[in-house]
Amino acid sequence: MMKLILNFLFLIKFTSSFPSASMPPSCHDYEKSALLQFKRSFSIDKLASSDSSAYPKTESWKPTGNESNCCLWHGIVCDRESGHVISLDLNSSFLYGFIEPNSTLFDLVHLQTLNLADNHFRYSLIPSKIASLSNLKHVNLSLSVFSGEVPSLISSLSNLISLDLSNNQDPLSFARGGLETNANCQIYCYRLPPSVHFHCIHLPVIFVNVMQH
Repeated sequence: MMKLILNFLFLIKFTSSFPSASMPPSCHDYEKSALLQFKRSFSIDKLASSDSSAYPKTESWKPTGNESNCCLWHGIVCDRESGHVISLDLNSSFLYGFIEPNSTLFDLVHLQTLNLADNHFRYSLIPSKIASLSNLKHVNLSLSVFSGEVPSLISSLSNLISLDLSNNQDPLSFARGGLETNANCQIYCYRLPPSVHFHCIHLPVIFVNVMQH
């Protein structure tokens, strides 16, 4: 009997020395702070998203308590080893407000996926600081009422695989807003690698990849 108990205790000690495969990583404090500040930039407006499955993902984001680990928040994926936020998916989240040029979104430097589709960003410009997120592979800013010129610095995102900027018109006011091409782009030369899937239906010009490797 004693031997059985000792074997059981040894097994508990042995297995506890290995992290559980189901145990989520713990997020970094500065990334949690950046996310919470980004959340506070917007109000929740049910008219801001059109998808029937839309819901306010950021309502699960809590600064304290049992739900304070940002790796467990809706729309967030963290790297299992480093704990850094690598995916922010807030598509169809009823977000209404401006994205400022100095938004804390750009503090999430490990992001590989950014999906802000189907929200209402009130004719915000796409900040050129998006180019500082050098690990980005997938970007979806469609259906979110951005306006102005598409920043050419997006072309510096060397890891980019897909970019969706389509349908950036205000569904309630088709006469307003929308993304524009750069001023001298009759034949556009967005210097994106040919491998990038670039979706831009309902932009004024169909952009052409011309980058040479």
